[in-house]
Amino acid sequence: MVILPEPISAAFKSVAQFGLKKYLAQREQVAHEELVAEMRKGRPWAIADDRTAAMALQYVRAAREGAARLNLRLMAQFMFAEAAQATMTSTVHRRNGEHLASLSLEEMIICAKLVIIERDFPPLSPDASREEVTQDTTDRARRFSKDIAPLFGSHGDAEGYGNSLLRTGWLRTIGDWSGSGSFATTKAFLAVADMVEFEAVAAEAIKHGVE
Repeated sequence: MVILPEPISAAFKSVAQFGLKKYLAQREQVAHEELVAEMRKGRPWAIADDRTAAMALQYVRAAREGAARLNLRLMAQFMFAEAAQATMTSTVHRRNGEHLASLSLEEMIICAKLVIIERDFPPLSPDASREEVTQDTTDRARRFSKDIAPLFGSHGDAEGYGNSLLRTGWLRTIGDWSGSGSFATTKAFLAVADMVEFEAVAAEAIKHGVE
């Protein structure tokens, strides 16, 4: 192992420390801006208990670890909504926060499109017939192929992003009349989608080059 002379080593350490401080300051500024944006919407906020404090720490950690601005925006929306009215266990909330922090731009767009598609499919009744269930599945698969696949150039590319999203538990695979893989939402996704603005964030994602 080659040891650098002390003057050179000290210079490298100084640059690294300055760079890290500057980076962290930039990340914290982005995180702060997204929180302020949510507060300007009149959303209530208070660090009232350990649960809420843990949510805030998760958000700050994601910012410091390099989560993109759009991911932080989704996390801030999710955090404020859950702070206002707790609907999930701490474990489930933390897991969903991690998923929001890890979404790629393409995955955000798929989530937004699935929110739109979901509006056209009222929940099936518990006693729905097999034919009704089959028709619902077929129609959802067709909408995935018609509304989502073209955004990514091919059904295969869209299917790849859908497969990646399976890690979240937000999607489920459904049969496609053409033999290709398609996806529909789960209750876990709908719970998160009610708390964040996937469509608005996806519109921003498109500006970043995803068409």
